[in-house]
Amino acid sequence: MRDMSEGGGDKMASDSNAPVFISYASQDVAIADKIRAALEAAGILCWIAPRDVHAGQSYAAAIVEAINSCRMLLLVLSQAAIDSPHVLREVERASSKRRPVLSVRMDSTKLPPDLEYFLSANQWLDACGRPIEQILPAVVGSVRDHDSGQTRRDALGLNGSARSASGPASSAAPGKSAFRWGMRALTAAVVVAAGYFAIDRLILSKRFATVKSTPTVSADSTVPGALPEKSVAVLPLVNLSSDNKDSYLGDGISGEILSALSTLPDLKVIGRASSFQFRDRDVDAVKVGRALNVRSMLTGTVQRAGDKLRISVELIDTTSGVQLWSQHFDRSFGNLFALEDDISNAVSAALAIKLGMAAGQPLVQTATTNPDAQDLYLRAKELSYRSDEPSLNQAVNLFNRAIAADPNYAAAWAGLTNTYLSLADAYRAPIDLLPVMKAAAEKTVALDPKLAEGHAYLSYILISYQRDFATAGRELDQAVALNPGSADVQLFLGLDRILTREYTASQSALRMAEKLDPLNAFVPFAEIWAATALGDSATALQKAQRTLEIDPAFSYFTDPLVLAYGSFGRWQDCVARSTAVQPAAGTEPDYKAAVCYAHLGNYAQARRILAQLEAAARTRYVDHANIAEIYVALGEKDTAFQALDQAYNDRSQPLALVWAFPEFRPLHDDARYKALMGKVYAGLKPRAAP
Repeated sequence: MRDMSEGGGDKMASDSNAPVFISYASQDVAIADKIRAALEAAGILCWIAPRDVHAGQSYAAAIVEAINSCRMLLLVLSQAAIDSPHVLREVERASSKRRPVLSVRMDSTKLPPDLEYFLSANQWLDACGRPIEQILPAVVGSVRDHDSGQTRRDALGLNGSARSASGPASSAAPGKSAFRWGMRALTAAVVVAAGYFAIDRLILSKRFATVKSTPTVSADSTVPGALPEKSVAVLPLVNLSSDNKDSYLGDGISGEILSALSTLPDLKVIGRASSFQFRDRDVDAVKVGRALNVRSMLTGTVQRAGDKLRISVELIDTTSGVQLWSQHFDRSFGNLFALEDDISNAVSAALAIKLGMAAGQPLVQTATTNPDAQDLYLRAKELSYRSDEPSLNQAVNLFNRAIAADPNYAAAWAGLTNTYLSLADAYRAPIDLLPVMKAAAEKTVALDPKLAEGHAYLSYILISYQRDFATAGRELDQAVALNPGSADVQLFLGLDRILTREYTASQSALRMAEKLDPLNAFVPFAEIWAATALGDSATALQKAQRTLEIDPAFSYFTDPLVLAYGSFGRWQDCVARSTAVQPAAGTEPDYKAAVCYAHLGNYAQARRILAQLEAAARTRYVDHANIAEIYVALGEKDTAFQALDQAYNDRSQPLALVWAFPEFRPLHDDARYKALMGKVYAGLKPRAAP
């Protein structure tokens, strides 16, 4: 630690939010102070110790806070700095926060691997063999260039998260992006290791219209009360590799760890959709704790150089910001499963979690011994969380290549299944994909009966597309038995109970899912369905508002408030809301808005929307259950039944919810409706069909 008497200058930084943090060894205090003076003379605020460590403030805490808040770190690089442990820690901290490091090199001493690792991709200024005064103008110019660029990025909104919790924001199926995002947020968490279900794409990925923005719920306004003692959020590791193509590693490794920890019965693990919202941004541990109702947070960095991996992770107490545990790992890519297992066990030990049935067994199983297959799988997994069709098609290709490299790689079969599920309903008629996705799900379960995600995917396929309720129920029971603490499992359970008309059980499971994944917008959206089935308008409206609080641009074929208003006859409110949230260019119009226009007597506008949907259906897949609802509102029952028959032939998943929506009640006494529901729910016997 630097001596507190060192460091010059009398112009105190007003707080820790200075653009430039100056890192130096005690022996270089004079040089550091000259750099500080030059920058501040140019109007650039600096943070430098010990000057800016306030009386009574923890020295280490002050440095961490300043690095977290700065825009760049300026390093006085010398032999003394190389020999200084605190300089390495400061550089490592800045790198983990993705702060650029500007090094002013004072001598030609060879860098040790630790520093070279962090500094190789950053800017250098060479002051070797000359007075520091000669290079000060270049220092000021370099800092100004960076700061002006940063300001432009701030103004354009380019800083912070580049992708949503469920993956990079991209165009989804026209009119379905929200559903796809929600399903993804729901299935996306289906993780490979122990089956932490990624329902965000299993069921949700296909019904979400298109993700239009990253969820923006305030981290200061979510879950009240004391934080659960045994709870953790696994944030995506920050990629420090010079090649952005390696960005998939951070998500993949974090997902595997999250999956493994979620199997521990005494530990609450926050779902992927919520945890991964805190990506590529300045993470405030206390805010994460409040937002996710979690006591600890796992974060860190990953860097790849060829076959070598360096991972730095730390476990932080979210009530105090204090580090509970940290460690660096240097391994080969071929040992990634063992590395993930080491980290998972270290976290469980740090939190004093009993391993129970997992004692003596690896938390992360070796799913394949083929490094090429594993790398292809991780690349495919990242693409599978996206919502655009080209990415999903590419994911299918990569999963198939992983399977070709190792035909017994159960996780790859599971990923392939999930990607088919994302394509179904959103881009292709489910009936066209049913044979391949069911075969992939059955192969997953056969290869690894303990992989919970495999049972979840098979359950969803059977209940949504094959209408085999009995077998689907057994598969879902197996998934719950394997991982009852999974947010996605609870979400699947809630959706299943909606379809089987067990409303109270549905709401119970969805409430549990919401606790485990509080920033997954699809969970409260699914609760709108349950509330509608129960005729509970107040809860439906509340859940619609909660969905939009999490993600103001959420849409699953329709806007949440439009759905809630339209389902309970608030036609004027429905139209006003739909007018305020016009669909994005290139997406399908909101079918529910057409329903509301028809009930208000504005048949011309209802038919305009209907015509747009039918025109789209001639060139791509459009769900005909939604089209049928418009015809019902227009009073055209015969055409409505034609659309419902098409939805049945397509194996439309929304068709299974027709009975729950009041808009279809005018059909209930028609023999054609009873016959259709008899076919849809034939597998539900001996329970009464709806």
